[in-house]
Amino acid sequence: MYVPVQITGNMAFSDKSRKVNEEKELERDPQILKEREVKFRETIKYLHDITAHASESDRKIERLEAELSCLKEKVALCQREHCDANVMKNQLETVRQNTAESERKKMKDTMQRVTSYSKAQKKEKDQALRDVASLRDKIAALKKLSAETQKRQLDEQKQQQQQRQHTDNGN
Repeated sequence: MYVPVQITGNMAFSDKSRKVNEEKELERDPQILKEREVKFRETIKYLHDITAHASESDRKIERLEAELSCLKEKVALCQREHCDANVMKNQLETVRQNTAESERKKMKDTMQRVTSYSKAQKKEKDQALRDVASLRDKIAALKKLSAETQKRQLDEQKQQQQQRQHTDNGN
C-alpha cells in the first residue's frame, strides 16, 4: 500500500520519475493481456480441432459398424451356402473387437488431452483475471495518488500566494 508523503524540492522530480516508470509498466501490461488473449484464441481453435477429430472418429466407428453389419450379412449368406460359418464368425468378432478397442483407446486419449488442456486453460484464465484485477487496483491507486498530488500542489500554491500577500501587505 502506498503511503503519501509530502513532496518538496528534489523529491518532486523523484516522484515524477516513479510515475513515468509506473505508467510504462501499465503500458506493458495490456500487451501481456493481448498476448494471453491470442493464446486463448489459439486454444479455442485447438479444442475445435480436437472436437472435429472426435466427430471424425465417430464417423469411422459408424462406418466400421456398417462394415460389421455387411460382414454379418455375408456370414449369414455363407451359412446358407454351407460355408464354414464358425471360422468367419471368429474372424469377424476378432476384427470387431480390435477395431472397437482401438477406437475406444483413441477416444479416451483424446478426451484426456481435452480435459487436461481445459484445466490448463482455466488456470490461465483465472490468472489473467487476477492480473486484470491487479491492474485495476494499480490504476485506482495511481488515480488516487495523482489526485492527492494535485491537491497538495494546489494547497502549496495557495499557501505561497497567501504568504506573498501577507508579505506585500506587511510592507
